Amino acid sequence: MPYLPAACEALLGEQLRLPAVPTWWCGDDEARATVIERVRAQDPTLLVRTIDGSRRDLAGRDASAVAARIEANPHRYVGQELLPLSQAPVWTGEGARARALIFRAFTLRHGSAYRPLLGGLATVRESPDSAPTTKDVWVLKAAEGDADQGLIEIGPLPGGRSAPSIAPRALDDMFWSGRYAERAEDLLRLVLTAQQQLDLAGAGRASHTSARVLRDAVHRLAGPGPDAADADFRSLLLDPARVGSAAHALSRLREALDGVRDQLSGDTWRVFAGIERASRALRASSHAHRTAESAGRMLTVVLSLQGVTANMMRDTGWHFIEAGRFLERALQVCHVLRVVVDRRDARTERAVLEALLTASESIVTHRRRFRGSVRLGDVLDLLLRDPDNPRSLAFCLAELRTHLAAAPASTGSTRPERLVDDLENLVDAIDTDALGDAVDGIRSPLSALLDDLMAQLEQLGDAIDELHFESGPPPVALSSLALIEELMEARA
Repeated sequence: MPYLPAACEALLGEQLRLPAVPTWWCGDDEARATVIERVRAQDPTLLVRTIDGSRRDLAGRDASAVAARIEANPHRYVGQELLPLSQAPVWTGEGARARALIFRAFTLRHGSAYRPLLGGLATVRESPDSAPTTKDVWVLKAAEGDADQGLIEIGPLPGGRSAPSIAPRALDDMFWSGRYAERAEDLLRLVLTAQQQLDLAGAGRASHTSARVLRDAVHRLAGPGPDAADADFRSLLLDPARVGSAAHALSRLREALDGVRDQLSGDTWRVFAGIERASRALRASSHAHRTAESAGRMLTVVLSLQGVTANMMRDTGWHFIEAGRFLERALQVCHVLRVVVDRRDARTERAVLEALLTASESIVTHRRRFRGSVRLGDVLDLLLRDPDNPRSLAFCLAELRTHLAAAPASTGSTRPERLVDDLENLVDAIDTDALGDAVDGIRSPLSALLDDLMAQLEQLGDAIDELHFESGPPPVALSSLALIEELMEARA
């Protein structure tokens, strides 16, 4: 962006019709001096960020620390002018209020030139805590007979059935949408089960221990949170900056789906409206019971997304959504099974195993399959080797094989497919009874197996990315709301 005006003059022999956002790349000595001077002056109209990371990396940091970071690696940083935003009336529960607005326009390839389209997308934020709201902006024709967008010379499109290919970057978004949807679902199940165990903690030490064990599992996935359980759970549901949390997964899910809006049903966006309502209700209430209630509402809404994708055409995009879902589910199974690596007394072990089955949506299946007390070997068999349990690792690998085989680049012997073969052979050879052997209270065979499985699943994810998706730095999609959120937060 710092060189966009010069590039326009060099390539087209004219100046930009609209000025670019003033931007200074710190790899240039003169530009760096300008940025550091304004940073030290704490200029509120300057945004400093990295060019290869989060746009919010330096938000709220000390001015001297920001200047030192820039001096240490100047080529990684840019300074950008924060432009004043227009205002628009927004209807809230308190009536009409003025809110900052961003309008995005688009161009259309027409013959050998590009034509600006009438209308576009307008985005506002009702409050600092709410998600941005985007609406279509339509410009009505003067007369019904006028050509759409004034493009009179466009002829009718040829008829006939077509099977358009999906761009690799769109497939990447679909793959990760499946992963983030499954990640959010599994985190929400963990939160609900842990909350349930906390509610039962007064009934005995076993429930208290199982609640603590599940919280430890959550912290392995989402990092440490507040000490108080309710504050910790609220953070998991509301803080998108907490990497690994349900809120973070839902935020990334929306970003991924925004990149492929044209591939999705309009029902998809009802999901996020429901999530926003649950989040708003949780922010408005400090009562502990509201956390579990909102988590349950969020889980219901996330599960409805599976119904939306179930109605999609079985094209390449759908296969990659499902591949992402089952890869993430396989990883989550391995993560959650770590709660039984430590051996405990019989009563506590039973409580932990039952909580594990509940969080894995397999408690009903276990009761039907194994009529008796809960045994570790039976639980491991159900969650690792059972080919009929949709929550088992074996089932996930079988689904991955099916969906990868439907990908255009698959041959039956690609690296991802070979890695699935290796994983299936490893799972087939598991002796679930031997995994219960413990030395000094630690089930080392189970711990080693889970480490091996997770490492191979991560390799599988990398192999899918290398084979099926475009490499290189990811683009900033037109549909991304990151810059809009950043600008609005700066005004909040």
